[in-house]
Formats: sequence, C-alpha cells, structure tokens
Amino acid sequence: MRFTRRELAVGCLGLAVALFGCQRKAVERGGGRGDSVAESRLHIMEGAVDVRRGQTPDGGDRIEYGLEVAYPATAVTDAIQARAKALSAIALEHEYLNPDLPGQTDWSHFIDSNKQPETFVHVWNGEWLTTEGDVMSYSLTYVSAPPRDHRTARTPDNSRLHVIAMLVPASVVLNTRANLGIAGPPK
Repeated sequence: MRFTRRELAVGCLGLAVALFGCQRKAVERGGGRGDSVAESRLHIMEGAVDVRRGQTPDGGDRIEYGLEVAYPATAVTDAIQARAKALSAIALEHEYLNPDLPGQTDWSHFIDSNKQPETFVHVWNGEWLTTEGDVMSYSLTYVSAPPRDHRTARTPDNSRLHVIAMLVPASVVLNTRANLGIAGPPK
C-alpha cells in the first residue's frame, strides 16, 4: 500500500507524539483541572475524561484526554482555534519540524496498515507560534475499524475523540530545528 506525503507526515507526527509521551517525567491521572503554565495556554474541553498531564525531560508540556463528540468535532476545533487567537498565537503556515509540509487545520484520514487489524484514522492537526516563541500543538484523532471501501468512507464509526495538546518551549523548538538542519524560527 502506498501512502501520500501527508499520510506519512501524519504517521510520523503520531509516532513522534507517542515517543514524546513515553519520555514524560511525571504523569498525573485524573479528571481535575490543574493550574500549570501549560494548562493556562492549552485548552482542556469541558467533558474531558482520562486527562493525563506530563512534562518531558526537554521541558515540553503535554496534556492528553478523551472526549465523546461526534465527528467533525467542530465545537472542539473552534474552541482550540479561539484559544490560540485569544493568546495572540499565530497559526503556522508550515509544520514546525517539517517545513516542506503545509500546516493543517482541517481533517484528513488514512488507513493505518501498521496495526493489525488495520484501523481507519481521522486526524486534525494544528500548530501555532505563541508570542513567546513556543509552539502550541494539537492533534485530534478518531480511530475506527477500516471501512469496506476506504475510497468512499468519509466519517469515523464512533464518537471517541482523542486529544493531545503540547506546548514546546521556544528554546527546544529552535534547538530541535537546528539539529534537523532547519534554520530560524517556525513560520
């Protein structure tokens, strides 16, 4: 099976997010709200369940949770974008770790053949640059059973939305980009 560049990029982002999450120092599990700096900028939707908070060794903050909301979760994506706007964060035109790919704030979908059985994944990603130079990143996913005909199926078969929100400090953003040979701040 062949994948488009966008599908590969989304898969790589998912892998990076998974690896990023495995490195967190401490995780608080539960449904209550905290008062960390990250949470004052990252958005946890009302009704969030299985909220997990963590910090990675390199100083990035991560919040992960689930929601029961029908696709395309317009209230969620609108709230995230409104939060970014309220913080004067600017939507990135290109992915901050892969400037060859355009930024995305729309839904896409693909068959994940790396899992057995295969899954049908709907994903929405957004990245914003804060006034401090931090990158605020959201990844929303629905995972469903593969459709009989993936060329015509356009919606997930469930309403279980998985949200991962990250706040990557400016120094980490610049160092990581430099290590990858990418000059300057994200745009």
